[in-house]
Amino acid sequence: MNRDEVLNTLYGSRFWKDIEIDFTNEAKKAKSLKQQSEFFSKWSIYLFFESEFPTIKNRSLTMRKSLVSAGIDENNSLISYFKIDKSLHQKSNEKYSKKIEIKLNERLNKTYDNETYNNETPLKIANMTIEKLIKNINKKDIGKNDVFDISNNSTRNRELAYQKLIVLAIATGRRQIELLKMLEIAKKKDLVTYKNLAKKKKSDISIVDAPILIDIDIAKKYLRDVREEFKTEKMDNKTINSKYNSSIRKSMFRYLDENLANKGFHFFRALYAKACFERFKNNIGDENFYFTKILGHKFKVNPAHPYQIK
Repeated sequence: MNRDEVLNTLYGSRFWKDIEIDFTNEAKKAKSLKQQSEFFSKWSIYLFFESEFPTIKNRSLTMRKSLVSAGIDENNSLISYFKIDKSLHQKSNEKYSKKIEIKLNERLNKTYDNETYNNETPLKIANMTIEKLIKNINKKDIGKNDVFDISNNSTRNRELAYQKLIVLAIATGRRQIELLKMLEIAKKKDLVTYKNLAKKKKSDISIVDAPILIDIDIAKKYLRDVREEFKTEKMDNKTINSKYNSSIRKSMFRYLDENLANKGFHFFRALYAKACFERFKNNIGDENFYFTKILGHKFKVNPAHPYQIK
């Protein structure tokens, strides 16, 4: 049995929003040690089954927050059942830092002039991909064997929405959930004001002024079309991600170079940032500072910055 089958069998649904109330109600009834052990035995499957550590880490936080919100004392032993040992957090952070260090060293030791795969710069890749997709979106004559008919479970409007979403991601550098639900954009001189950004960390910024790689009127139309097609207005973020993450990822392999599709939707933020740095900063200045500024993260000084400004 896969994760979905197991969750549906145990809890009646695989979506947290559907089972959270059962989780907290059962927690309130678990008074004795035996009852608490049985409770954890049942709900630990949701936490751990068929999941990678980053997902488990985020899920453990969600489950503990639900218990606290339901009125269960933070010192209750039930809360500790769903905590992840600090050593695992530390090891995960160390592995992530090491991975970043290796990647930075690879770039440092590699001689290239802003090139990526296929000898194309990020700006060229972004522009060519956007141009190709918009051309496909604007096609008038859609034949029987067109890519829109690739799936019996899809429609022409849904396939158009997938392509518009990819264009928006590359052109604005915004996250998938922002594009599907919350983002607002407005012209501000030569830039665009991006409002209602998702704050992954408390220090992140909810509004930024940054470039856009397509006409803002096209971007606004695509945003309306995408949200109308996916009908996300009344959905919460978790439901949107759970419902559409997989199908959006699959759609990328229908419309993008395989190398690009394999990198995942979040890679479009990096592509956008690199393309903007190439086009608007002309590769002058501190790349990390520029990325932080246009992507909506709060800038933090590191030990190297004082040397750079000198």
